Amino acid sequence: MNESRYSRDQSTEEDKDFFDKYSPSGESEWTLGSVTPFDDESVLSERHYNIESLEERRNHTGKGPMNYQRSDERIHDDAQSALYSCAEVDASDIEVSVANGIVTLQGTVEDRISKKVAEMAVERLPGVIDVENNLVIENPRKRGLMMNHSPVP
Repeated sequence: MNESRYSRDQSTEEDKDFFDKYSPSGESEWTLGSVTPFDDESVLSERHYNIESLEERRNHTGKGPMNYQRSDERIHDDAQSALYSCAEVDASDIEVSVANGIVTLQGTVEDRISKKVAEMAVERLPGVIDVENNLVIENPRKRGLMMNHSPVP
């Protein structure tokens, strides 16, 4: 029977050092937490990879398979999360809807900056084709004044 070079019984000292470095148990696992063998330049050179050519490669992030489109439900969840996480916008009066990758924002915000920041937070999400920003600017101080204003008898 042909044994693998990396079996536990017949591995060389160099192999053991490599696996000990990247495996919590010394077994031939390829990760240790978030570290992979490709995160270490010495391993890249050991495995005959040219580091410069890896760094020069183009970034293909966001290029999915042909005809791929994210579902409206995923876009909706991401838009909700983006607005929730956006420190510059009080999103408590914003409603989000998505149809065919087009996100619609409705509701009220405090000022023009909040309106634009809300739109920007959503438009950069993966799968968003367009954003219809129907947000209305309503100053909360005005709202408070209007509620406290009583008609003269």
